[in-house]
Amino acid sequence: KAPYADRVNSAMKWIRSQDLKKVMIRSNDRLRLVARILECDAPRGVIILMHGYHSCAIHDFSCAVEYYHNLGFNLIMPDHRAHGDSDGKYITFGIKEKDDCRLWAEFAARRYKGLPILLDGMSMGASTVMLAAGGKLPDAVSGIIADCGYSSPMEICKHILKTRMNIPPALVLPLAKKIAEHRADIKFEDGDVGRALIRNT
Repeated sequence: KAPYADRVNSAMKWIRSQDLKKVMIRSNDRLRLVARILECDAPRGVIILMHGYHSCAIHDFSCAVEYYHNLGFNLIMPDHRAHGDSDGKYITFGIKEKDDCRLWAEFAARRYKGLPILLDGMSMGASTVMLAAGGKLPDAVSGIIADCGYSSPMEICKHILKTRMNIPPALVLPLAKKIAEHRADIKFEDGDVGRALIRNT
């Protein structure tokens, strides 16, 4: 049994017992993106919680949600594209998710005028918020929290191929790049976290 399973399960139960509001926005490529919102009285700010690969915010941030809520933050918990209740066929490892994150930040800035916004990401969500920080965000976004992100989709693919599948990346990645460009309309180079953070303000 995982050492924190009881704490995580208890925390998720608490979150689901709260008055969660379900909201929807449209992505740049017209996907329906869904989030759950947990609001508090007299909020001091907003935190957008971007979850990891094949997960959800209620799980990944289970042990942080009540803490953030008690500190006085409104919380927006999106389902990434191709996850949960959001539309989408392809997970793009932060490349398109960064634009979705920006749209959630714009949504938050409109809904909660005058409140500072933080972007908080876990794993793939961490890379997503770092990539988003390299682009144009609402002025209300005042910081990011990035927990165990990766440097780029290319690097994480190389790592998985070598360490988990024992396949030389040079044999697979050129084809994978072409398939990703054709099917998901993405370029792996657009997921360079280091380059994005250089532009971060």
